[in-house]
Amino acid sequence: MNKFTLTGIFIIFVFLSCAHRSEVQPSEITVNEFQNQSEEKDVTDVLEEDIPVPTENLTGEPKFDIPIIINEKVEYFIRYFQTTRREIFTKWLSRSRAYIPMMKKIFKEKGLPEDLVYMALIESGFNPHAYSRARACGPWQFIKSTGRRYGLKVNDWIDERRDPEKSTIAAAEYLEDLYNMFGHWYLAAAAYNAGERKVLKAMQRSKNDDFWELAETRYLKRETKDYVPKMIAAALIAKYPESYGFTDVEYHEPVEYAKISLNGAYDLKVISRECGIEYKTLRFLNPELRTNFTPPQSSYELKVPLSQYESCSSAISAIPSNERYKFSIHTVRKGETLSLIAKKYNSSIRLIKDVNNIRNSKRLRVGERLIIPEVYRGIKGQGNNNKLTDGESSGIVKIRYVVKSGDTLYGISKKYSVSIKDIKLWNNLDGKPIRPGDVLIIKTKLVQ
Repeated sequence: MNKFTLTGIFIIFVFLSCAHRSEVQPSEITVNEFQNQSEEKDVTDVLEEDIPVPTENLTGEPKFDIPIIINEKVEYFIRYFQTTRREIFTKWLSRSRAYIPMMKKIFKEKGLPEDLVYMALIESGFNPHAYSRARACGPWQFIKSTGRRYGLKVNDWIDERRDPEKSTIAAAEYLEDLYNMFGHWYLAAAAYNAGERKVLKAMQRSKNDDFWELAETRYLKRETKDYVPKMIAAALIAKYPESYGFTDVEYHEPVEYAKISLNGAYDLKVISRECGIEYKTLRFLNPELRTNFTPPQSSYELKVPLSQYESCSSAISAIPSNERYKFSIHTVRKGETLSLIAKKYNSSIRLIKDVNNIRNSKRLRVGERLIIPEVYRGIKGQGNNNKLTDGESSGIVKIRYVVKSGDTLYGISKKYSVSIKDIKLWNNLDGKPIRPGDVLIIKTKLVQ
């Protein structure tokens, strides 16, 4: 490395390393598909298997903009992905094309090598919800401190480490800093995995600034020594999948979305119903949301399918106040139940459970802090039901019915002369029981 001496690097490190990944082991993902990723196995065990590793004359060879060296260690991980981890690596490849176009665009705009996106392949398999034992999170496996250092918010409502777009911007900025510090992408990648401090100490102790020689010393952990050859192997297979035997990959379509700016808390289930977008699609496009609600105290850019941007914008703007929410913080006291708390705040048990990810309502802990959503009930004196003028010209009105204690779907269907099946369809109930405080859409004939 000619750009920096080891002493110069250390000086730069002092200014850049206030929040580093010194304890991060992002390859050790706790979700099932990433377990045993650092499995101990001798290189020759895999190299002796009769599976070809093409290293030249590859058909339609694309150009790489990161250094590519194919040595014994890289060949080991190529065969490792072809054999031991073939099933899961195929899954990673299928998911990769959903995000790679967006990620490459970001790296290009930052003036960085676009092929760095393949680091996300070995970091998380392009899974926004990947979570490591070191509490690193998202497609780029940031810990909280490093994520915040590069502008990613983590609070009760959002975890932007899980946002593929925002976390890629943060990763690009972090990698640019690492490259400026070390002067080579292999060392930058190793530092992304282990943390700047550990790589610098290894360089100082070994008096060496070449990654491959550094990997032969005892100063780096096995995981970091393997990280760069893993990255190269993953990049080669991702660019030449058929040449490496991955001929049956079913790739996801690139994710395309538009953003709608929202102020205050909106229920994703209400947005799903009003916009005609499947709830699971909204959750997929907005993985950074930690609850079913958008943040109440700030603006939020909700991602929706690109083709439904205009219709969804109009539908969201028409959502009435009685389907909007305000929030309170409640500290659980001895003897309190969710039912009592819901009544106190004019909320519902279902909403409280959804927001706080409560599975067993009988296991409230004294002193536990709960986020309580309170439904706006509209203008006092208007009653529980709001009649909307939409569709009156066709003889159909849309009623927003607030469920009361003792209500049943059967009773509501008889009251408005509609079927239970239609009520479930209009409100995406998916077999869930209704609760007091729930708001239902009822489409019924206009009474003259």
